[in-house]
Amino acid sequence: MTDVELDRFPKLKRTLTGVVLAICFIIIFFPTFWMVASSFKPNRDAFSVPPQWVPRQPTLQNYVSQFQDRRGFLTYAKNGILVSIENALFTILISLPAGYAFARIRFPMKRTLMIVILASQMFPGVIIVISLFSTFRILHLLNTYSGLVLAFTSFSLPFAIWMIRGFFETIPVEVDEAAQVDGCNRLQILARIGVPCTVSQGDGLADAETGRSLFGARRALRAGGARPDWCAGEPQ
Repeated sequence: MTDVELDRFPKLKRTLTGVVLAICFIIIFFPTFWMVASSFKPNRDAFSVPPQWVPRQPTLQNYVSQFQDRRGFLTYAKNGILVSIENALFTILISLPAGYAFARIRFPMKRTLMIVILASQMFPGVIIVISLFSTFRILHLLNTYSGLVLAFTSFSLPFAIWMIRGFFETIPVEVDEAAQVDGCNRLQILARIGVPCTVSQGDGLADAETGRSLFGARRALRAGGARPDWCAGEPQ
């Protein structure tokens, strides 16, 4: 039945639309519901068969245990927060001038470099794990915040550069030319015109960095608990 035919039966169309939306809502939010419900269950109920959809004996013991840091949760969280913040800062500091350069400055092999940066996003990070491990071992960066920040920043930069380049290209070139007439150099144009305009146009900088920060935070939280010695204390 086509959409034109359904227009003849508005009640049926509204009913079918509601059913489809309800199914989509359940599929999307059921994992969140199950995660929250399981957090209030004792361990024996969380893994019971058949499953308990609603906790019969709600408890806050799971949350108490986490904040008592019995399993290193606070250490993992601290590592993840610190690494994700540093990752965001370094990504901003590097991707801003890089994106501006690709958007405004002409230099040899510019198009080739952009293609290489884009192509690097096509490969999973696990491919370079061995090379990263060897490099970090030589530089004595294993089990350090600096090593994690460097690794996550290298993963974040390609996407951030492409995003910020696109926002810079939406700014008319005449604005830069007017600033040059007033005596601004490239760095001053970037700081006084490029960044404010990029932020004002759809929060471009925030869009690019929020996405990469969340991505980095997820990885950092997972990596923060990957080493047993991180559980007992801080990285060297």
